[in-house]
Amino acid sequence: MENKSFIVCAILVAIGGALLSAQMVDATPSPAEELRLQIQQLLAQVANLQAQLGQLEGGSGQWCHNFDTNLRIGDSGSEVVALRTALEQEGLSGLKAIAGTSEFNEQMASAVVGFQEKYKNEILTPLGLPRGTGFVGSASRAKLNALYSCRGIRPTQPVPAPTSASSMIVLSPNGGETWEIGKTYDVTWSYVGPRECTVSVILTNVKSGMSYGGNNLPISAVVGRYSFVVSDNISTGSDVYKIEVNGGKGCPSDESDRYFSVASAESATTLSIADVSGVKSSYTPGEKIILAIKGMESDGTPAMSSEGYNIQVYIYDSGRTKTYAGLNAVYNQLTGLWDALLPAPTDTSLSYDLEVTLYCATPGYPCMTRKTEQVNKVFRFNVVSVVTPSITILSPNGGETWILGKTYTVQWKGFEVQKGRWAYATLFSADGKEIHAITVLSAGTSYGVSDAQVSVPTYLKGGPYRLQITVIEGSTGIRVYDDSDGYINICELAGCG
Repeated sequence: MENKSFIVCAILVAIGGALLSAQMVDATPSPAEELRLQIQQLLAQVANLQAQLGQLEGGSGQWCHNFDTNLRIGDSGSEVVALRTALEQEGLSGLKAIAGTSEFNEQMASAVVGFQEKYKNEILTPLGLPRGTGFVGSASRAKLNALYSCRGIRPTQPVPAPTSASSMIVLSPNGGETWEIGKTYDVTWSYVGPRECTVSVILTNVKSGMSYGGNNLPISAVVGRYSFVVSDNISTGSDVYKIEVNGGKGCPSDESDRYFSVASAESATTLSIADVSGVKSSYTPGEKIILAIKGMESDGTPAMSSEGYNIQVYIYDSGRTKTYAGLNAVYNQLTGLWDALLPAPTDTSLSYDLEVTLYCATPGYPCMTRKTEQVNKVFRFNVVSVVTPSITILSPNGGETWILGKTYTVQWKGFEVQKGRWAYATLFSADGKEIHAITVLSAGTSYGVSDAQVSVPTYLKGGPYRLQITVIEGSTGIRVYDDSDGYINICELAGCG
């Protein structure tokens, strides 16, 4: 009962403080923005105290967790268990594979991808990512905390009343960002406390301990913002940094929760997909599409997973109305290529796009300092059923008369004559005793009909013959043929027969 009374009193004090502050601004006018900020902060405190009161009166018993740590494949422990619990709360598919595990494995990463794509407008789109990465970074954690955090209106237990009304929270940069030498960035914070408090904004190299002061003169803490110029004496490369907003003696201070990077202006890197082997213009239904992808940086260095890069491969219909397959390619340390294996669709009525995307996926890895932009390649293909080729003779097809030594045109359709294929002709006598190959002078295809010029040998005996046309494809060894439906009468002179 004493705790509840204290919280109710705290709510009244917070509201009274907001009203008193509003009345005091007559004596010393302040910017409207400062006043609005203080009101928002006081309202947030009221909401927090109200949530604590609700807990004391019975609580919701709802599970919660504060996601303050980036997570990736290979991590383990209580943070991974909490992540698994949150994913289970979301009811995502494939969760049976991670039931009971405390290891961040491939199956867990796949579930994370599902979560990221479920909330892509809040997680992926602001970062310019087309697909989920499986890495739990600041954007993913922000959404997880929005849903399941114990802070604010979701506390798991009553929070003790603060000993002071002062507080400082750094808002940005707060981890994962990349600053560039020579540019100016806003450092922002949330502050509640005495108006006379001033702050210094300090950038610290976490590795070396070197600090760089942003402001020579202290600035008012209630402003909540400072424009920091990144000077050229700040080291770049693999070094990481944190920002501290220092309030000095008697005033609150805070620093960024996680580290971020500083890059030189000249370090921008252009990515390219140099080669994709295994792509074909057509596949059979369900055929395995096996790809080896070569990703490169502009200096000729392979884009490797150890640098934070990732390659995604997706199959869409050509109208981009449906996704048929998708995965993260696997970097092969031995070949320096990214391997991908996925099935071709089965619907033969559509055309498809196979899209390969290379991008820097993992905050905190070296590629983040290189200011890369994602690149992609798209390949169009069809799915065709396996069909045994055939040809059909159109003419002569029986009843015609050929004269020895003359040249005639033979036509057929199917298995068209083209590069790598050739045709030849054979005559069979009606009694089966005479079989003669005849010369094909030329062959070609026009509007789906193939034709060839053939010369009738002068040494043939006159009589009825059946014509056979054969087409062979050299690269595959496929051989198809057709016989004329009737006999051709071959004579020495015109008008015979």
